[in-house]
Amino acid sequence: MLRAVINFGAAENRVRLLLAHNYALPPKPEPRAFALSLEEVIALYKAARRKKHTFKGMETPHLVSKHIARFILVAVITGTRSGRISRASFELEPGRPWIDLESGIFYRRAAKQLAPQNKRADPIKIPDRLLRLMRRWYRDDKAANVPGYQYLVHWAGRSVDCRKGFYTLKRKVFGKERAAQINRHTLKHTCVTWLLSEGTDIEDVATYVSTSPDVIRKVYRHLLAGKGAVNEVFSKRRVGERRTPERHPAGRHLSRVSSKSS
Repeated sequence: MLRAVINFGAAENRVRLLLAHNYALPPKPEPRAFALSLEEVIALYKAARRKKHTFKGMETPHLVSKHIARFILVAVITGTRSGRISRASFELEPGRPWIDLESGIFYRRAAKQLAPQNKRADPIKIPDRLLRLMRRWYRDDKAANVPGYQYLVHWAGRSVDCRKGFYTLKRKVFGKERAAQINRHTLKHTCVTWLLSEGTDIEDVATYVSTSPDVIRKVYRHLLAGKGAVNEVFSKRRVGERRTPERHPAGRHLSRVSSKSS
């Protein structure tokens, strides 16, 4: 931030740089996006749904992580950042993301709210199965007059950030090594990974999770490598058969391997 301020001031002739300073940043490490399997998501969700409050070492009938279960489900299905899910409301309120249950649209950025270009939060159409769940959550909580029923993720009458609760939950469900690889942002990576693995177009995925196609290609290239022309070539039954063994020894070797595998 300081570098940006100084460079802007120099460009506007408001600051004069007397010495040659190097404001270059070190290169970013290669992105490594961990994703959860379906079985792991189910394990997290079930653990959150079933966890009960304890009093003096004894379980009570009160569930304490139901709101975390909602958060997990919405994050995996919509690929929305955790802060916007935690603040989302089913009713239109100033300064909050809005889930329009009638039209089925999740306005992930509050009206007139600015967002960094690399953390956009464009509206999305909520998938039908999730929309039905959301409508039931709102309807049931409102009918029971549960405090905070208007919020997607609520506890004790207010919308909450479940960072600590998610941390405790992941350590309970997974081993130490796997838990260290997982945070709330992993749920967004999981959403993208599942969509790409099912063959969803990169442009559609990028629009859905509010990021650029270039970022998708960079971070998830390990998933894309097997879906292009290279995969088509090496998936053929007799790869390299156009090359004669006399002129292309490597082609002869590949042909033998292909014949054995078939």
